[in-house]
Amino acid sequence: MNHHRLKIINSQNQPNPPDIKNGWRKEAKAHFEHMWLTDPEQFDPTRNCMERERIERTWNIIENFIQPKDKLAADLACGYGIMSKRLKEAGAQVHALDITSQALNKIQELVPLVDQIYLQCLPHTTLEDDAYDLVYATEIIAFLPAQQLRLFMAELCRLVKPQGFVICSTPLDFNTQDPLLRFESLVETEFKIHQWICSHHRLYIRLRDFLSAPERYVRAAKNADYRKQKLQDRRGFSQRWFKWNSQGPLAIFWSFIQYISHPLAKLINQNRTLMLFLEKICRFFWGDSGISHAIFIASRRPLQPLQLPKDKVPIEKKGKRQVWE
Repeated sequence: MNHHRLKIINSQNQPNPPDIKNGWRKEAKAHFEHMWLTDPEQFDPTRNCMERERIERTWNIIENFIQPKDKLAADLACGYGIMSKRLKEAGAQVHALDITSQALNKIQELVPLVDQIYLQCLPHTTLEDDAYDLVYATEIIAFLPAQQLRLFMAELCRLVKPQGFVICSTPLDFNTQDPLLRFESLVETEFKIHQWICSHHRLYIRLRDFLSAPERYVRAAKNADYRKQKLQDRRGFSQRWFKWNSQGPLAIFWSFIQYISHPLAKLINQNRTLMLFLEKICRFFWGDSGISHAIFIASRRPLQPLQLPKDKVPIEKKGKRQVWE
């Protein structure tokens, strides 16, 4: 698991985000180009039932607040372009942006009539100020260096029209205290939040990861680079446990167990009915501590002049006499 200042985590196989230091933009571009080359499926939001459910919940919140027809939308870090496709089919004009040329090639295959594409790196873009009725930026924060989070929110605020809407989402680390409050405190500096949609998938993720563990151990035993990366992502007992189970007789033991666990993990990964059932259980027993993902829709927070009581209004002191007085 990758540690993040806001306790916002990446997906299981995702490498750490690039460092913000010297040449971080070039490093970030090379980093994500490599990810697209080695495993493009990790960017596919339809790869499992949990990701597909997130898309549907996001689309529902969009339809509740804005009619996309004839609106101008920006899809930031568009990836596969699933949401660009939906917005385009709903009659919106779509500007898609991503850091990799491979993602933009993918979206041109899926949405050949996309209005404009941009090969740029967040959080800074060259898109116009106050231009968009809808700014769509989901599953991005976990990829950004912690030092860029405020700049990212400021960029979303710059792009959206005063009466427009911003859709943003992220996975949350349910192993830490109050991750949703941390995320909310980041967002509310720039935006007025109209609605949250939270997913309680802690139990589902635990069960899915438990059944996938044998396959990870076997893969680590065969692939030294994968094993090294997994050990770097862990600390303390978790690191030692993975090390023990990915070598020697234990790795051989797990190679047999995976023939049973793998079909079960695959079934759970694609079974929406089971996922929703486990979500109800999770919400009942864990409440907010079971939240694993959050989506919000918001608009720009209007600037309001500071109103002070008359008796507390500061009195301007006269300075030296000016030559024109």
